[in-house]
Formats: sequence, structure tokens, C-alpha cells
Amino acid sequence: MTESQRVASSPVKDWLDSCKKGSVEAYKYYFPLFEQYVGKSGEIMLNEAKANVESKDFYTKKLFEFYRQLADGSIKSRRGKTLSQNTCKTAIMSVRAFFAYHDLPLSFKKFMKKDARLAKPQVVQKKHF
Repeated sequence: MTESQRVASSPVKDWLDSCKKGSVEAYKYYFPLFEQYVGKSGEIMLNEAKANVESKDFYTKKLFEFYRQLADGSIKSRRGKTLSQNTCKTAIMSVRAFFAYHDLPLSFKKFMKKDARLAKPQVVQKKHF
């Protein structure tokens, strides 16, 4: 599926058309990364999440795992660099915005309670002599 075909699909296009200009470019970049990570289009994910609660929980878990991989550098930027914490948050917000637009908000709370130390990237403390 080409980029123009993917964007032309109704749920993704409707969502992007509703976003502010400043957000659209970031969303166009980060949402396809999540689609690639999950291996499904936005339309398929949306239909599955609407069909049953387990699918919504599955996508919440996938989003949490996606965040962890962005934060630890497993998934890199276009230039091959590790993403900053704020950029990771922008990527996650693009996915959450898509689901929220379609009345299926995703929340990390359940996963953060289970493993709070994995919810944020680990910061290495420098030793001062």
C-alpha cells in the first residue's frame, strides 16, 4: 500500500483532516511507524478495537511496547538517531490522538502500574568526582 493510498483510507484521512496544521506533519510521520510496528493499517486496528475490548487492550499494550522501544533506541528516526523523550511523547500522542478521535481512548495506566520503571526511559546518572 502506497503512502497516498494509506492516507486516502477513510478513518486515517478523516482524523488527519481534523488535526491542526502543526500536528499533521508529525502525525503523518509517527502514526505509520506504529502501523508498521503492529503490522496493521489504522483502519484494521480501528475496526478490531471497536469490535471487542480485548483488541483495545491489545493496542494499548502495543502502544506501551512501542513507546519503550522508541525510548530505548530500538526504533530510530529517519536519520538513524535515537529519539529524544519529547519526540517519543509526540509519537505516542499521534497514536492516542487517532484512537481518541474515533472514541476509543488508549491509556497507559494499567501497564504503568504493572511496571512503572519501564514507563519512562532510564536516565544514566553521570558520576562527578
